[in-house]
Amino acid sequence: MGRKRFICVLLALVLSFAGIVIFLRLQVGGRITSMQAELSTKRAEITSVEHFAGRKGAKEAADHQKRREDAALRALPARQEAGSAAMELQKAAAASGMKILSIKPEKDYIDGSSSALPMRVESSGGYFALLDFLDGLEHGARFVRISAMTVKQENGQVIASFTATFYSMAGA
Repeated sequence: MGRKRFICVLLALVLSFAGIVIFLRLQVGGRITSMQAELSTKRAEITSVEHFAGRKGAKEAADHQKRREDAALRALPARQEAGSAAMELQKAAAASGMKILSIKPEKDYIDGSSSALPMRVESSGGYFALLDFLDGLEHGARFVRISAMTVKQENGQVIASFTATFYSMAGA
């Protein structure tokens, strides 16, 4: 009878162990199902954020385009004003170390879809200052074309005469 009792206790232990394993497996399985649902939700959130980021990228691109359009409008303003063009020349000359000797506005004209205001400029300074002056005009806020340039040297100074043509929207 001791042997029957031993088998019963052993069977009870095995069934208890099996019950515990099944119970834990059901608990873990439920947790796994819960985690899978949470993972699915997180993936949907990530997709939503990526979609939003894509839209944000489009917004940033639109903002960049707007900044470029604004810069183009500053470079090619709606109205032509000799005073603002002369100020642009003075600003570039001061930044480069050149001295403006004279500015003479010439008759404005229509050049395709834009209005052109040529200004005859005479300036003096050093060779590298002249290069900086021309570079400052080229990279300034306004669209300017330099033409008809003559350069000579007098008393150790470079004297540059040229036509700086400032552009604006035609008919403005």
